[in-house]
Amino acid sequence: MTDRDYFLATPAYLKKHEKIVQIVLDEVKKSSAWANEHPAELTELLSKALGIDQKAIKIAVDRREYGLDPFTPEIIQEQQSIADKFYELKLIPKKVTVKDNIYHFKKDEGK
Repeated sequence: MTDRDYFLATPAYLKKHEKIVQIVLDEVKKSSAWANEHPAELTELLSKALGIDQKAIKIAVDRREYGLDPFTPEIIQEQQSIADKFYELKLIPKKVTVKDNIYHFKKDEGK
C-alpha cells in the first residue's frame, strides 16, 4: 500500500460547486509544482510553520513528490481492498464500491 491523500466531498457539493472545486485542484497543482521545484524553500517554510527541525523536514520533503494523480485501476483496487477490510471489521456499516464513488470532472474546452 502507498501513502496517498484524497479530497472528499459529497456528490451534491461537487455538482453545486464544480467550478470552485476545479479552481482548488488547479491551485493544488500549481503549489505542488512549486514545492517539487523548490525543496529548500519548502523545507524552510514547513520547518517554521510546524516548529520541526529542518533536518527532519528535509528528509520528508526529499521522500515525497507533490502533485495530483488520476485514479488508475491499481489505485481503485487498492482503495477497494481498504474499503472491503473496513466493512469486514465493521468500521463502516455497508459495502462500498469505490469505482462508483469517484467524481470525474468534465473537460473544460476553454483550457
